[in-house]
Amino acid sequence: MNTAVQPKVKKSIFKRWWFWLIVVVVILAAAGKGRGVSKVTLNLPADEQNFINAVAIAQGASNSAQNDMQRGSAKATRDQAICSTLKPQNLVARNWTGTVKKITSNSEGKGVLEVEISPDVLVKTTNNAVSDSFFGTLMDPSNPVFQIASGMKPGQAVTFSGNFFPDIGKTECVEEGSLTLIGKLEGPEFIFKFSALAPYQAAASTTTSSNASPAPSAPPIPPAPAAPAAAPAPQINAIQVAASATQPTAATPAAPAPSQSSGSGELTTGSDQPFSTVAGILKTQQPDGGDRQILLNGKPLFQGSDAQWQQPVAKFALSSGRDAVLVASSGGRGNSCEVLYYFALLSKDAQPKWTPEFGTCSPGGRYAHSGDTVTLTIPALGKMETSVFDGNQVVEDGKTVAMVDSQDPSK
Repeated sequence: MNTAVQPKVKKSIFKRWWFWLIVVVVILAAAGKGRGVSKVTLNLPADEQNFINAVAIAQGASNSAQNDMQRGSAKATRDQAICSTLKPQNLVARNWTGTVKKITSNSEGKGVLEVEISPDVLVKTTNNAVSDSFFGTLMDPSNPVFQIASGMKPGQAVTFSGNFFPDIGKTECVEEGSLTLIGKLEGPEFIFKFSALAPYQAAASTTTSSNASPAPSAPPIPPAPAAPAAAPAPQINAIQVAASATQPTAATPAAPAPSQSSGSGELTTGSDQPFSTVAGILKTQQPDGGDRQILLNGKPLFQGSDAQWQQPVAKFALSSGRDAVLVASSGGRGNSCEVLYYFALLSKDAQPKWTPEFGTCSPGGRYAHSGDTVTLTIPALGKMETSVFDGNQVVEDGKTVAMVDSQDPSK
């Protein structure tokens, strides 16, 4: 009996060994692809970033809402913010960027296109002739945009232009295709007519594409007539950004990072450049033979083994005399995650406060600042993820980031 069973056991062990070997190979292959994707940085126009800000904040508000009345309030606020961005330009979008979500055709052979501009946020044509009778978004095969789109594939980064539509029911700023309130807030599908489309031209910061021929950018559409009595677009506040610098010495201290007029820029993993904040000078310091420290107005915020993982990245001026300093953290003190971020909230007469750590573990990406809102677009596996700080909390992919011990910078 024993001699008959033994070969069967060996065969089972052999099969299990091969199964786990295949699993390891697949995981390593997926990780390699992810590293390649994370090097691509999407450069968003200011109006697209403002649009995404409004939608992302509403996504987070809906996710944490206790009832539909609260969701209705969040939607009204979002729609007003969208109008402030799009109405001055007659609901026109020029050279926006996103990722192809779906390419197909309807029963008549006309093109249907969906582009994701932020997680769970689509701009799209309609998908049937009846709905499209109001908008004319479906692409005829003779349309040059149809011909360009037919050569693309889901997941491809693109640049596009076109226009949104006023809401037929006049309850929203622009036409949106979801049937439920939660859908309109957490997974909106904005009806859009594409007038130009092209492969996205990646930033020349990647080692894999630095010698490649650039892809054509989307041709801009003709200027639309000015909208009457339009409200001015929101002004972007000045940002103070840490420039690349050598570490200051006691004999020649570095000057605080200068104020920048631009409201957006590239995300870095920080530098030792000091920042002038409302609470004093924020800087890093490492005495000879001593532990590295991060000082605010001469007092340590982080020191010793904890401080070596923290790097200030950029300072953002907020309302009510506050500053928010974006800090890069090596995965929460040096674990396998390459980088996470958090905001240090500073004011003149109060103790510093912190947001929870957030991010995708990937370095790179971009930030944009308008008023009390700071938006980070960060590479993730196969896509770009958006995190929005509204002056008090962080909303990541439509969900408010909770303060738990594992994400608490003070711990």
